[in-house]
Amino acid sequence: MPASHPSSNVIEFGRPDGQSPVARLFNAFRAIVQQRLGALADALYGNVDDALFDLSERSASSTHQARFFDGMREIRKKRQRAQAIWLDLVARHVTALERNEAPRTRRHAARRDDDLSLVDEAELEENLAIEAMSDKAIVRLNRALYALEQRLTQLLGGRVVDADNNPVGPRLLSDAFGQSLGEFDLEVEVKLIVLKLFERHVLGALDGVYDEMNGLLVQAGVMPELRYHVPGRRPAAPGMASAGAARGALAAAEGSSVGDPNEHLGGVPAQPEDVQIQALLGELTQLLQARRGSAGPQDLRGGGAAGIDAAAMLPAPSPREMLNALSLLQVELASSQSAVQPPSSSAIKDALLEQIGALSGGRRPTALGANEDMIDIVGMIFDYAVEDRNLPAPVSALLGRLQIPYLKVALLDRSFIARHDHPARRLLDEMAQSALGWTEESDRDGRLIGQIRSIVERLNRDFEDDVGIFQRLLDEFHAFLDASRKRAELSERRTAEAARGREKLDASQRAAAQAIMLRIAGRELPVSVREILTRRWSNFLVLTHLRQGEESEAWDRATRFVEDIAWSVQPKQDEADRQRLAILRTDLESQFRQGMQALGLHPNATEEMWREFDRIHDVLLGTPDQHDGATPAVRGEVVRPDEVSVRFASTKPGEEVVFSRRDLDAEEREQLDNQAIDAWLEMARTLKAGTWMEFVKDDGTRERAKLLWISTIRALYLFVNRNGVKIAEKTANELAAELKEQRAVILEQVALVDRALDAIVKRLREPAGEDGAPPADAAGAGRERPTA
Repeated sequence: MPASHPSSNVIEFGRPDGQSPVARLFNAFRAIVQQRLGALADALYGNVDDALFDLSERSASSTHQARFFDGMREIRKKRQRAQAIWLDLVARHVTALERNEAPRTRRHAARRDDDLSLVDEAELEENLAIEAMSDKAIVRLNRALYALEQRLTQLLGGRVVDADNNPVGPRLLSDAFGQSLGEFDLEVEVKLIVLKLFERHVLGALDGVYDEMNGLLVQAGVMPELRYHVPGRRPAAPGMASAGAARGALAAAEGSSVGDPNEHLGGVPAQPEDVQIQALLGELTQLLQARRGSAGPQDLRGGGAAGIDAAAMLPAPSPREMLNALSLLQVELASSQSAVQPPSSSAIKDALLEQIGALSGGRRPTALGANEDMIDIVGMIFDYAVEDRNLPAPVSALLGRLQIPYLKVALLDRSFIARHDHPARRLLDEMAQSALGWTEESDRDGRLIGQIRSIVERLNRDFEDDVGIFQRLLDEFHAFLDASRKRAELSERRTAEAARGREKLDASQRAAAQAIMLRIAGRELPVSVREILTRRWSNFLVLTHLRQGEESEAWDRATRFVEDIAWSVQPKQDEADRQRLAILRTDLESQFRQGMQALGLHPNATEEMWREFDRIHDVLLGTPDQHDGATPAVRGEVVRPDEVSVRFASTKPGEEVVFSRRDLDAEEREQLDNQAIDAWLEMARTLKAGTWMEFVKDDGTRERAKLLWISTIRALYLFVNRNGVKIAEKTANELAAELKEQRAVILEQVALVDRALDAIVKRLREPAGEDGAPPADAAGAGRERPTA
């Protein structure tokens, strides 16, 4: 009898070492763990060191700098031991699976150590981060994990291997790594950074490890013909769509339940906030289904050409048929979309149904089946994007042309809307966010608009079914943004420093003006003396205030000089005053010359000005007859408080900065005016640096600007364009008035897809129209859009 070939359920090979085939395979697994995971751990800790060093260099405060530097030093000292502990734990998990023992996880260890212990806030944060990143990796690696776990289950005689006991699955790998971090004395902020890098450099590189392990099992004859099937990995939360099932690759779509109406999300949530998105999508689905339930038969045809015989229509198309039809539409529309406004979602949906009908022999399907909800949601998101008033018209028109590629993404990977970190969603959100402050003036060379246009064109031209193109384009876009951001940050830094300098100068000028006005108002001064004090000594006061401050002894001496010099030129009524003047004038002269020298004034000019003081002092110190018959130059004029003004040198040649009493009182008057616009002032005061706004200029044109800096002294708001160039400076009152009159509008900072989903739900909650169908402009802002 000829030898039989081994079946997929039998392992047959020699045992020269006396080990069973199962034991030999598990030994091979442990070797892969040591070799492949050890290499990933080396790369991880190298990146951890670089990241913490970079963070410590860029930290704004010494506290944060010390925290990151201490973390880096701690990890350098103990990384070898922590790495060994992690690899040993993973190897122990492999052994536990082989022996049918439960793996020792962090939670198990905690219960064993102290059943009544409470998890502190830091540990809770760490646990949540580990759960989130492992769940995300399970979704991403679903295909390879399913194959590996099915084969391990077969290898162990039917004992189920799943996410909770798979020793090389993301959940146990992440848990073991979390245990190994206990070797380090790190603050939770640093631990979370390390965990994030573990997610990127270890969990993100597991594809090759699983391929090697699956290859090992296939070579050993374990289920070599295994076909991918979509398992439900986790029960859905109450009231939410199912979170199990496929990653949505096309092969899985055709062989499983992509059409299942309960599977709107296609995967376990990657971030805590994604739970809210899942709930939102669940509500969206219910609203859409309720709309369709109230619609007539023709409405269900998705756009409905009248007169088509329903009996001649096809049943719901398969995902493959829909992808083929979308690819054809993508080719047809790619060339025409460069010159026209992008088609609406209803037009694309109608064209899709027509194309499917044409591909199937001219019979148009009645509807799109279970995929219709996702098709409608994606379509409404892009209708919102085209109408979004937060986006400049040329940019929103460009983004609107991505509807067909994103419909294909929805068929290939249904999780992309629910996952904030999905490359397709991030690319759309980040292009929209980067264009928030775009104007033709700020992008004269067309770099940003050109980059977005290039991405749109490449997706329409090149995207077939490789969802990885979105990550590649996202990486390119990040590189472009980083280069642009560095240029803008340099300009912003210069703009902010200049504004801080101007504010400091303004504060010093105000202090100098107030000091002079307080000391000369109401006194009788010769015109020449008044001019010297308000035009020359005023600048020395500003210099002293800037260098040494208002609390310094130098400031006291400089302001006392104003008072002393003003007294010195007043008529002297008795001998005691004249004696005091005779003693004081030498000191006054010394102070004056030092002040003018500090300003860089030429000695001849200083001599000429002091000669005027000397002449007046000589007259006042002369005989009584001379004093009684004082000259007009000595007699002077009374300085009226409401008429006095103080002048300072300007940065512009030939100009002066002038302060009058009315200028100094302006802030008090402004505070009185504030009562009329308190609500708008409160809105202005809650603005944070980084907020984008749109201003309507006097000629009706609109300009977008980012709030760069807020003065803590004068509540002055500094706005720049996307290149970091100053656009405007506004006081709190001015900004409040413009907000009230809608000449200033705060642009929403929320990501585009989140805004769209919220707006769509709000619109769908409204009563249905006469035809019962969902409104095409489910979240439109009602803005007329020009063609791009």
